[in-house]
Amino acid sequence: MNTFDVFDTLIARRYITTHEVWKRLEVEFNLPNFVNTRQGPDDGSRSFKQIYDTLVQQGIVPGHIRDTIHDREIELEIETTFPVQENIDKVEDGDLLISDMYLPPEVILQMVRAAGLEKQVTIYQSNADKGNGSVWKDLIKNPPGYHIGDNPHTDYSSPIAAGINGVLYPGTAFTQPESFLNNVGLMHLALLTREIRLRESEHDDYFNVANQINLPLLFVVIEQLRRSIDNRPITFLGRDCQLMWKLYLEYFGVAYYMPFSRKIAYSQPELAARYIKSHSPANTVIVDISSTGKTWKHMNQYGSFDVKSVIYSDSEETTNLPDTFSYLTKNSVCGETNLILEIMNCADHGYIDSLTAIGNKLIKANYAEKELPDEIINAVQSPVNAAIGLSKFYKNEISAELNRRSDAELATLFDQLSATICQQNYLLDDLIDFNEKETEYHTQIIQARELINNAQNS
Repeated sequence: MNTFDVFDTLIARRYITTHEVWKRLEVEFNLPNFVNTRQGPDDGSRSFKQIYDTLVQQGIVPGHIRDTIHDREIELEIETTFPVQENIDKVEDGDLLISDMYLPPEVILQMVRAAGLEKQVTIYQSNADKGNGSVWKDLIKNPPGYHIGDNPHTDYSSPIAAGINGVLYPGTAFTQPESFLNNVGLMHLALLTREIRLRESEHDDYFNVANQINLPLLFVVIEQLRRSIDNRPITFLGRDCQLMWKLYLEYFGVAYYMPFSRKIAYSQPELAARYIKSHSPANTVIVDISSTGKTWKHMNQYGSFDVKSVIYSDSEETTNLPDTFSYLTKNSVCGETNLILEIMNCADHGYIDSLTAIGNKLIKANYAEKELPDEIINAVQSPVNAAIGLSKFYKNEISAELNRRSDAELATLFDQLSATICQQNYLLDDLIDFNEKETEYHTQIIQARELINNAQNS
């Protein structure tokens, strides 16, 4: 048998504390100052029922709706908690859950069941038995293998003092990247990345970078784009903008996605121009994540395409960029970027290797194999997919927080986040095949460019 703390160990609150629950009760039941007065009766000695009895006695809660508010608080507690999956996965049949908490055992059990715990466990609920050590005195006769919890005193030093192996779990606290987001006024974005992290049982480095750094970067970029397109249709270019498109579609509004490649731009430019026109709405802004502008200078010989690159790669000199090419920032301002940014925004499909015309109107795209292993693609894409699944809890708040940031603040955030991503060069160490495929792909593009140049000069 092992023992587990419950709150901030097996389950976590979406908003860290119960204050958000109390705010909703204050609004729903028109209870002036409920948030500030709710804490008072919880002096560590009262049960949940006794807390509400006291709230009625003090005139904070009307007696005739006492039970309704009491039950609603339980509903909201369940609604706003989620699993800490890596710890839930450790629980076995017969384990003991120990909680110094005012909620009754049956409610605590209901909460962990709602979070996905299926093992048969026993709930030990008290107000302070972990802290004062009495529970450990009872357990020492049949000591658990270990006790795991988040509180340095009640879950660690107290059981250790009683001869029980205490294991401290600090995971529900903000990480450094989450603290950074919180400190710059993006609290709900920090909470979202925290929830995505805690819902995952296992994290590899690709997932961590994708969730903690790239996901916030995508939200920042989307807000910058939203401000710059003047309500025009927006088409995200594949492959590197697939994740951005998914987020935009879920959190901000209608958007389109168009797989494309530099290879078809140079090897089949006329067909590529037709393909773009047939796969994007009129008057659209085409978004690319990074570009030297060369491809679009070339493509403008075959049509007019309004392209906005997130990053203009001005480290490669390009003269006479078309008027229809614009950008949010450039490498000489935001710093040099590298393949890591591309990896962190990989699509779940390969690049378009060629186009096939079918009749006068249809154009079929033929895809190459994916360049990255499925496990890396899944690790990179899963935070965005999780953010989409959690949008009902975060959408309005994140949009409002981003909207309050100035253009200069967003630009600074972009520079900081993109620089952090590009510093993760160690991620390339295990991607020898990817590097080889990238080299081969760029060779094909160079060859296609040379064929076009030779044809134009002949």
